[in-house]
Amino acid sequence: MWSSLLVSNSGYWLQTVAQDYLVYELSGRALDLGIVSMVRAVPLISLSFFGGAVADRLNQRRVLMVTQSLFAALAGLLGLLVQLHAIRVWHVVAASFFNAVLMSVDNPVRQSLLVRLVPREHLMNAIALNSVTFIGAAAIGPALAGPVVSAFGMAAGFYLNAVSYFAVIWAVWAMRLPGREHHGQREPVRDALVSGLSYIASSPLILLLVSLLMVFTFFAMPYQAMLPVFARRAFGGGLHELSYLRAAPGLGSLLGGLLLARFSSFPRKDFLVLGSCFGMTAALLAFSFTRWLMVALVLLFGVGVLWSVFQSTVQILMQQLTTDQMRGRVMSLFTVSVIGTWPLGALPMSWAADRFGVAAATVCGALVAGLYALALAVKARRLLGGLRE
Repeated sequence: MWSSLLVSNSGYWLQTVAQDYLVYELSGRALDLGIVSMVRAVPLISLSFFGGAVADRLNQRRVLMVTQSLFAALAGLLGLLVQLHAIRVWHVVAASFFNAVLMSVDNPVRQSLLVRLVPREHLMNAIALNSVTFIGAAAIGPALAGPVVSAFGMAAGFYLNAVSYFAVIWAVWAMRLPGREHHGQREPVRDALVSGLSYIASSPLILLLVSLLMVFTFFAMPYQAMLPVFARRAFGGGLHELSYLRAAPGLGSLLGGLLLARFSSFPRKDFLVLGSCFGMTAALLAFSFTRWLMVALVLLFGVGVLWSVFQSTVQILMQQLTTDQMRGRVMSLFTVSVIGTWPLGALPMSWAADRFGVAAATVCGALVAGLYALALAVKARRLLGGLRE
């Protein structure tokens, strides 16, 4: 399963680089990059909790096969439009929206499925490695984007992504899943949503972790959507420079996930969470001011390491703080925090990048996120102590 996800996620990141470059070439505005990202946030935020209820109720194998097939169809359609020279920015916006609708169901199902496949004592290692398949694939896909597009054209990036989804379809079809325990009668979907929200609201630690995730993803992580602007305006480059800038944090995330899997017994989870937040803030501030590409790549590599440690540790803690019956719904909130919030933050950052400059926009976002982490470290010290083993 992990190898198939690595293939599929690499295809996704390859298309992401090609797509971002295409949008910026079509319009020349950072705001359009923000719009493409922002439309993903609407379904991810509004539907992901419903997707968690689906993960707890429906046949997970069938759900994954349907969502992966539709992902492939969307990527193939965009590739065809590019090949026919009929692509417009609004096509990419619409495809991003429908892709996010599917993702709001697909991600909670995969998160919930992970717990069924792995014994609890190996859960931390498994989650770290699962994170590697998504974030670490961001090193492979972007690295391939430049050579693939240069050799075969822009449409090839979309077609290769479409083909990559069949690796997951095959793996899901071939795997054997253990049975799920059902505790009493199933709740109606509306009641399941209400009970899930009540459960989350009753856990101060989960709320603290979610708030920190959302602040960092909204204010700091939208720098990712601005990388085509950095590649052109700060480093005077194009697709190849964008590929390097995208691959560097992915490579760092790969190392971060492997380090977390290796040192899974580290007891100071509060140190991992806050330390990675402060480190990301410093690295993003330095990246915003540098005009040397190699320095920028090193800094983004560091951001990738720290982001992988941060979000994987939070994911582990949320899994461990949650009961089996509520896990799908709680992890859908994790999906919203990690995947749904940063596209929403990309819109104000892209507007600020056009108005005040991309460096100033990134600096402001990183500072807000870092100051929030500092406030939690001071004001919620006792509560954070509950994250220690």
